Amino acid sequence: MAKDRSLARACAIALAGWLAACAPRGGEPSSPPVAGRLETPPSIVLITIDTLRADHLRSYGYHRETSPHLDALAAEGVLFEQAFAPIATTLPSHVSLFSGVYPHQHGITENRFRRNPFGEGGASGLRSAVELLRDDGYRTAAFVSAAPVKRVTGLGAGFDVFEEPRGYETKGASTTDRAIAWVERDGREPFLLWVHLWHPHEPNRPPPPWDAKFPDDEGLERVIEEREIDPERLARDFAPPALRRFLAPGSGRRDDAAPTVDREAVRDMLNRYDGDVAAADREVGRMLEALRARDQLDRSIVVVTADHGQSLGQHDWLPHGRITNDNLRVPLIVRFPPGVVEPPLRVSRVVSLVDVLPTILARFESEASRRFLAQAEGQDVLEGAPLRGWALAQRTSRRRAGWEAGDEYALVTDRFKLVRRASGRDELYDLVADPGERVDVSAEHAEAKAGLRRTLGEVLRRRISAPGIEAGDEDATPSAEHIEALRSLGYVDD
Repeated sequence: MAKDRSLARACAIALAGWLAACAPRGGEPSSPPVAGRLETPPSIVLITIDTLRADHLRSYGYHRETSPHLDALAAEGVLFEQAFAPIATTLPSHVSLFSGVYPHQHGITENRFRRNPFGEGGASGLRSAVELLRDDGYRTAAFVSAAPVKRVTGLGAGFDVFEEPRGYETKGASTTDRAIAWVERDGREPFLLWVHLWHPHEPNRPPPPWDAKFPDDEGLERVIEEREIDPERLARDFAPPALRRFLAPGSGRRDDAAPTVDREAVRDMLNRYDGDVAAADREVGRMLEALRARDQLDRSIVVVTADHGQSLGQHDWLPHGRITNDNLRVPLIVRFPPGVVEPPLRVSRVVSLVDVLPTILARFESEASRRFLAQAEGQDVLEGAPLRGWALAQRTSRRRAGWEAGDEYALVTDRFKLVRRASGRDELYDLVADPGERVDVSAEHAEAKAGLRRTLGEVLRRRISAPGIEAGDEDATPSAEHIEALRSLGYVDD
């Protein structure tokens, strides 16, 4: 803990100046910065924090000190202010991250997977970046924390070591402990290490000291007001099991008392969520300190991001899976070896998780880089060339009560967001004037809407050059054990 406080203090002055220098969002996107290249392949450390909203981190403007280690990492690297998940569901979002293509292209659009996306026998013909890097001589290891990303999903393709929890999920230090032990025992360079943390995922029961870290405060009241979180509407729209899971998780037993759904319960939900965010931040700090102690940090590219966000009562929704920005906007922080960029750097341009590995692999020459960049729909967002300027997302295909049947998509730009409902109706939101996505401005901005509609149609028509696949084709059926694991995590309705 003393080392944590020392690290936070060391970065406090630099971070304060960095936050003060941050320009307000809106207007034209900044020109993409140009990053340097590395002469030799670096190690790559990828940390994904499940269910982490970007706007609950201090470096993204949150009023609480939830993230001293992530803030310190950003002060040493690049923070992407407007990064979006291609889908707010764990498995398909990770498949997009590792493949560089969108869910409508790789065909996995919910956690109850339908096919193995990668490797021998993979239905899509895609190669994971992990497979390609291993072919190039990288040592590869993954340490994951929950059922939606276990080896059975196909995400284990290319990993020499793939460790997962024996049960459905794990929080706490165990995943990081195993990752650090692997680095200390087998971490010969270059290596690719993936660490998946589950802390912010519901139900949020942060352990001490995180359970008492964030009491009610004035900033929390502003958050509830700005997000228009209405306990009465939540009580109306959600069944008791879901309300217990978010608002009064208790022991998790089915016979737990039904929660009282009021503003105090909303405050408690947000306080517990922030406690789990801080606990995850602590694990990131431990991983970085282990790399620094071995003099490996400056020879590595470190990426920290999330698979999706969480509604937390905003838009009258508690979990994730939808295409509102509270579900889609994620943190993306990258620390490069010295000389690649001049930190701290903030990038305001809209980017997607499909851009992450294209950007990383473009920093050095290798056969893996060449092959992955040829496959990926994502771009190197630090190359300095004109970029697409939008992020595509779609709703999970998991059926939910009250949802229109069919696919829903969103196209997000620096200012506007086009939403295509399952009915085929298109809506347009001005994110600068209306960041809460409440008012359809289609009539006022008909030309912008028409242009985004054309772009959305073009990108949805693009398919990967592999055997034809369509989202929802059932050529693989999850086992009863995997279904039960997803049910226990709230992903399968009873």
